Amino acid sequence: MLLALPACTTRWERPGAGEQETALFEEACRREALALAPPALVQRLLAPARVDTFRDCRQGPDGRSFCTVSQRFVPPVIITDDLNGPARAQFNAMCMAREGFVAAGVRPLRLF
Repeated sequence: MLLALPACTTRWERPGAGEQETALFEEACRREALALAPPALVQRLLAPARVDTFRDCRQGPDGRSFCTVSQRFVPPVIITDDLNGPARAQFNAMCMAREGFVAAGVRPLRLF
């Protein structure tokens, strides 16, 4: 299963709050939002599986035409959506606002 991650996250600010304190509140609010809106994953079929057929016709050295037919299996395209993702983001934003933080744009997602 392939998991898609957002490229950016919200940058939160509160007067007097340092990066460490902000990170602690972000994590606490993330956990609270996760408890209120747990993942509800559903899979959607974007394109069904199919078999593509290819026909390659050529002229042989004797002047006669000959054709070869080959097939290739193309797997289905399936994506996974989290139905509770938008609600979880809203719960997270409400929690941060309750703690006195304001959204101050976006920052690149840090994976480490």
